[in-house]
Formats: sequence, structure tokens, C-alpha cells
Amino acid sequence: MDELSRFALVTLTAVLFIVDPIAVVPTYLVITRDETAEERRSTARRACLAMTLLLIVFAATGTLLFRAFGITLPAFRTAGGLILWFVAMDMLRGERRTQEGRDEVIEGRAKELSGVKEAFGL
Repeated sequence: MDELSRFALVTLTAVLFIVDPIAVVPTYLVITRDETAEERRSTARRACLAMTLLLIVFAATGTLLFRAFGITLPAFRTAGGLILWFVAMDMLRGERRTQEGRDEVIEGRAKELSGVKEAFGL
């Protein structure tokens, strides 16, 4: 496998993990619940376009942004690792640190559940 193919494969894999298209299906279905099929396609196209543009902008300017704010790559990796560690610890404890009120959390869970039910036709 030549270097360009390897780079393309690694990049595609990374983008799929970042975007996580499977995980957003329930959210998409809830958001577009009252839309027609054509409106849903239009919403999906706009979302894909916005995501693509955002990824391109950050890919092109990421190094400049890091330099402007004085962030090094090791510092960024460390901060990301710490954030993931805190999230994982909360998940292990069954806690959810949030600024949402109790009613908002209950409403959010109900919407998530309805999205999952709709996604799987339950």
C-alpha cells in the first residue's frame, strides 16, 4: 500500500470516528420527526455540507489556531485525555455532571428514547 493510500485510509477512519454517523441517527430522526422525506433529505444534505466545511476549515487552519493561542500538540493531547478520563469516570460511577435541570434531563431522556424507538421501528 503506497503512502497516499495509507494516508487516505487513516484520514477516512479518523473522520468516521469523529463524526460517528451511526450515533447521530436517533438524534436526526427526532429533530426531523415532523418533516417530509424531501425536507429530511434537505436537512441531511445541509448538515453534511456544514460538517464538511467545518472539517476542511479546521484541517486547514488548525495549526494556525494552535499557534495563535499558544497550544502545543502534547498539551492538547493531554487535555483531551483528561477530559476523556473524567467522562469515563462519571460513566463508571453512573453520574452525569450537567448544568441541565432535573426536568430538562427527564425531557432529554424521553426524546432519546423516542428517537431510538423510531430508529428501530419499535
